Amino acid sequence: MKKLLFTSIIVSSFCCQAVYATITPIPVLNHNFEADLLDINTKQSATLSGWLADGQGTFGVASPTNSSEYSNHGDRGQSAFLTGGARLSQNLPITLRNKETFTLTFDIGHPADSSASSVMARLTSQGLILGQQQVDIQSHPEGTWQTKTVELTITENMPLGKPLAIEFYNLSKAEGDIAHIDNIALGVSGVGAPLRLEKTGSGIIANDVTLRVPEDYTTIQEALDFLKPHFIQADKQVTIKVSSCVAQTQPLVLDHPQGRNIQLIGNIGNPGHCVLKLEGSPAIYVGEDNEFGLIDGFTLQHATSTAPKDYGVRAYYNGTVTLGENMVISGFSRAIQAFDFGVVIADGVSFINNEVDIESARSSVVTARNSNSVQNHLWSFYAHQAGRIFAEGAHTANINTNTNQAAYFSRGQSYINVDNATSIANGYHLAARGGSAISAQNMETPLSNASYVESVQELSFIDRTDSDTSHIKPYQATSSTVKQ
Repeated sequence: MKKLLFTSIIVSSFCCQAVYATITPIPVLNHNFEADLLDINTKQSATLSGWLADGQGTFGVASPTNSSEYSNHGDRGQSAFLTGGARLSQNLPITLRNKETFTLTFDIGHPADSSASSVMARLTSQGLILGQQQVDIQSHPEGTWQTKTVELTITENMPLGKPLAIEFYNLSKAEGDIAHIDNIALGVSGVGAPLRLEKTGSGIIANDVTLRVPEDYTTIQEALDFLKPHFIQADKQVTIKVSSCVAQTQPLVLDHPQGRNIQLIGNIGNPGHCVLKLEGSPAIYVGEDNEFGLIDGFTLQHATSTAPKDYGVRAYYNGTVTLGENMVISGFSRAIQAFDFGVVIADGVSFINNEVDIESARSSVVTARNSNSVQNHLWSFYAHQAGRIFAEGAHTANINTNTNQAAYFSRGQSYINVDNATSIANGYHLAARGGSAISAQNMETPLSNASYVESVQELSFIDRTDSDTSHIKPYQATSSTVKQ
């Protein structure tokens, strides 16, 4: 089949000076749409794993190979379909850098016996259209596939350091105007293009690097172990991109000396499509003064269905780890545990069906601002032995039937901040013991089965200024203070 090319999009005055090295591939989730199962009867599905689909038209996965829609279907099995007004997009695990050139290729089809349509292919960042090209399918013979290419060179006036996204938009407004998309590939070349390391030796990582799991390394831990003998320069970043979590069972030890320069990325758009069931406790561990840059795009789930006594993410002995807002942690005794000066950044993380979502103890710190906790069975957030938790704007829905427990529990000279948070509890909303404090200003407590707003004992302090607690009676023990 002869390949017809787009006119390249030239968005840069540097285009003629770009250094065109070997194009380095960038992982595109479900790039050929083979990841979704089709209904045996209809030969199509409305599911598009890894992609965000929206717009006024319909969309999904079809199997043109099994019909007479195309005369040159080749060896392709499944493809995406977009009717008029539908849009398909995906954020990519790469950030923009000056003078890099991105090359997007894809197959586009116009099925036989369907109306013609036009599709816009775009490269965007932060909602800005950096480059686009319209494909007028009516100029192609119906029932045929064509291969298209778009190029974009980054300039200094673009949003450098921000993620790149690809988008396909069926410009037609008619439901019968159908376009098929398949075999999407993206590559980068030029100055500072991310590299793929050889699996031998050691050395200095002087460029941004992308390691793919399972394409390059069977497991995440294998990729982490491979990085150990390599020194990562302070201004460089290593991305471990996980396209499939199915075979990932080994607990993760985050102990690279330059771990702050490493990020582990799953499915940012839908973390439920990359479930990690790591067989061990803790499932993810960082300690001994080590730091890890970012983990995002995963559902971390307890490996068995039995009553858990295991830990999800543990930071010990000055260990530090950051979890992105596209993380879900489910089914653990302690979803997050920080001990002995450990630090966990977990802003925006979702917690489901854990005994305790966050435990911070022995001078440790956990931030969980704007996090979401549901189906909790003991305490949502628990700070003790000089632990600190900052959870402003958090939402907790504690389903524990033991009314002696609390959604937010601070004890042993500890501190919890839940200003502007929401609590639905069956025990106490707030509990402070042993010289501890809780700040709960402007806190919402919707109608629930909670026995008391707070329990305060042993020289402790709770500040619930401007909080909505009128329908639940307060409780206060001696030698403590509640600020109304």
